[in-house]
Amino acid sequence: MVELGLKLEDRLKLKGLENNVTNSFDKLVDKEKVPLQNSAKPPATNSQIDTRKEIADFANTSHDTVAKVKKIIEKAPEEVKQNLRSGQISIIQAYKDIRREEKEQNHVRLTQRF
Repeated sequence: MVELGLKLEDRLKLKGLENNVTNSFDKLVDKEKVPLQNSAKPPATNSQIDTRKEIADFANTSHDTVAKVKKIIEKAPEEVKQNLRSGQISIIQAYKDIRREEKEQNHVRLTQRF
């Protein structure tokens, strides 16, 4: 479900940008005191979009789990992703494996420098 929620991420970010533009427009209109017809005004909205929270709510999980799944999608081999989807391993186990591999790679890189 988190994987599906992450597919909404770009759309949610776009919605957040739209809100920012609307809020900036409202501030400009207030600052300049330019009277506009009601039909020319964008819809009033002061809500900020927290993309991680929206995805987490959609997937009925925490934003930390969303971040973990995102990292798994980016870094894990396809076999790990399939095992995760089938329930053979947990999100936390897949995430820990990736983190362990990253630490090992960093350690090797650091030892090669000296």
